[in-house]
Amino acid sequence: MLPSLDTRYAFSYVQPIRAAIFDLDGTLVDSLPATVDAFNVVVSPFLGTRLTAKEVRIVGVNYRKVLGNFLPPDKVDAGLERLLAEFLAKVRDVRPFPGVPALLADLKRRGCKLAIATLRAEEITTKILESSGLASSFDRVLSGDEALGAGQGFAVDPAALARVATDLGVPADQAAFVCDSTVDLEAGRKAGMRTAAVAWGYQRREDLTLSSPDFLFETLGT
Repeated sequence: MLPSLDTRYAFSYVQPIRAAIFDLDGTLVDSLPATVDAFNVVVSPFLGTRLTAKEVRIVGVNYRKVLGNFLPPDKVDAGLERLLAEFLAKVRDVRPFPGVPALLADLKRRGCKLAIATLRAEEITTKILESSGLASSFDRVLSGDEALGAGQGFAVDPAALARVATDLGVPADQAAFVCDSTVDLEAGRKAGMRTAAVAWGYQRREDLTLSSPDFLFETLGT
């Protein structure tokens, strides 16, 4: 049976877990509202209407592909540049999910090393972590092109993910990848890690369950 635990105590039950590597968007921070707002600044003049969160939400952050669904081909490059600028202007509105700072502090007290693995561009990742007050929690941050590696832009490259564990001085099978999407769960599995899905993120709980993560975290244990 799939263990369903709150994250406050989860790694007390799983031994040995010496490192927790977290996805960013939908796992630690709620960035979707700011992302939707940024998209609408770019595409609504062409559409004459606003996009919904469901229309913007995708696996990974392949925003060029999303923009290609709504903009003329010759407008995509400029649209992408504008989109990133708009998101940077709104990054102060991206907040951690309630309970995240306490969770990270608790894991650090237990001696668990912490890292981020996200396809977000390095500059935006840094801004999100600084603005949300989470930057000092992490021993390693994998982002942007380094995280993409040889991948296709939908999930962190498993080889890059495995290198994070190595950088932390932890064998991959003693690390857990905590995320909110099925593609990231598969990346964590291919990297040789334990996998943990969070039910408060941007993908349906039912889909996450079908991907058979080692753990499904229902709450942050607040």
